[in-house]
Amino acid sequence: CYISAGNTVAAASIGARGPLARLVVIALLAVGLVYARQIVTLTPTFAATALLVYIGYSILARWLLAQRRQQTLADWSIAASIVVVTVVFGILPAIALGIVAASLIFAVSYARLPVVTSLKDLNGRRSTVDRGPGQSEVLDREADKVLTLSLRGFVFFGSVEQVLDHVRAALARPNTPQTILLDFRRVSAMDSAALA
Repeated sequence: CYISAGNTVAAASIGARGPLARLVVIALLAVGLVYARQIVTLTPTFAATALLVYIGYSILARWLLAQRRQQTLADWSIAASIVVVTVVFGILPAIALGIVAASLIFAVSYARLPVVTSLKDLNGRRSTVDRGPGQSEVLDREADKVLTLSLRGFVFFGSVEQVLDHVRAALARPNTPQTILLDFRRVSAMDSAALA
């Protein structure tokens, strides 16, 4: 017993399924042990070539061409480039391309998720400390001088730009805040590039 991806793909592409397909493969392998040289010399080259082209095209059609309607253009282009790199350079560079492309797609997609959940001054967010009327009046008057940015998720080099954009926009206001607080309570982690 052994696993043969080539035989499995070949059988599936010509529609052979069920236990009979396995028995036929075993019988053909047994015949091939005895008569392999005669079978190869009697098989026309165009027949073997046509079978390989048919199997190759059916794999390409199912795994690449039919996926075009189900995937975004970017994802499909990456899959097509992996196929081209496999044909031209081999499987290892194609695996490396796939890993790099998947990492970049993940980083870009994750960077697009909103990191800043709210942006409030002291009118919208107060401390839980009870204050007297005089202190409350001062806080109401100075409310626009303190700004709080609530953050969430994983803050990394790709998403920290959103935080900087909100800070820059706040500093460009007519009534520029004197203090900006970053609320990290809902931040799960942060990488060193974002911290820098």
